[in-house]
Amino acid sequence: MDYKLKEFFFSVAEIRFYEALKQVVGNKYLIFPKVRIADLVESSDLVQFNKVRGKHIDFTLLESGRKIKVKMLIELDDKTHNEPKRQTRDLEIDALFKAVGLPIAHIKVKPEYDLEEIRRILKFTYNKSRRSKNSLSDLAVTLTADIPKPGQSDNEKQKEGL
Repeated sequence: MDYKLKEFFFSVAEIRFYEALKQVVGNKYLIFPKVRIADLVESSDLVQFNKVRGKHIDFTLLESGRKIKVKMLIELDDKTHNEPKRQTRDLEIDALFKAVGLPIAHIKVKPEYDLEEIRRILKFTYNKSRRSKNSLSDLAVTLTADIPKPGQSDNEKQKEGL
């Protein structure tokens, strides 16, 4: 067999974003990386389904607790997302998830992330997808909570009343 174990699961960009995302969502949501689209949707149209089944979403937010339910998807957009073929793929994936009612946020790769900016993007994307349903959810509430300052300990947060 001609297989070799990959040295790293995440790219440097993915691990940076993952660490920032953990701070933004805290323990309220589970973060699953690299979830296959086939694990999120199903279709009786095998031709359409075969086009997306092997593709994955960079990060998936799930409700924690007894019911583990998908709440939101996140695509981390690097420079490859500027290529026409990739932009077409993104539009198709966005349309698919819009059709099934799952919000998908696109966040540009950066060397460093502003937690408040991530929070705003997630909240905007989630609320935009829910406007037609006239409901606000606990995700929007969670995303308005205070964000710890980088390197701030739990004791320092308590002193500031966070």
